Amino acid sequence: MDELIDKFVKEWHLSVPEQRTLPPSGLPGNRIVARISAILQSDGHYPFDWQPSDAFDGGLIVRGNSDFTLYWKAEVGVGRYELTETETTDDPGVAARSWARRFLGDEFDGIKINWKD
Repeated sequence: MDELIDKFVKEWHLSVPEQRTLPPSGLPGNRIVARISAILQSDGHYPFDWQPSDAFDGGLIVRGNSDFTLYWKAEVGVGRYELTETETTDDPGVAARSWARRFLGDEFDGIKINWKD
C-alpha cells in the first residue's frame, strides 16, 4: 500500500490494475496526509513542481521560516489564475490535511479517499 500512496501523492493517478488492488474503502486519507507532511518536512513545498508565482488551479503548500502557508488559486478567465485564499499553520500535518481534504475530496481520478480511518 505504501508504494501506491507514494505514487498517488506524486502523480495523483493510479493505473487501473493498481486501483484494482485497493480495498473497497479506497486509499487511507491519514496515510496520504502523513506522506504529504513528510514531503513538506523534507522538500519544503507540495506539490513538487508548483511555486506561488505559477499559474495553477488548486492549492500549494510552502514552508516558511516557522510555518506553512497554503496558497489557493482559481482560474478566473481563460489561462488567468488569481490567488483566492491563503491559510497559515505551524503544523505540517494540519497543512497537509487541509490541502488533501480540499484538493482531493472524497474521490479523485476515480479513486476513493477514506477519511474515516
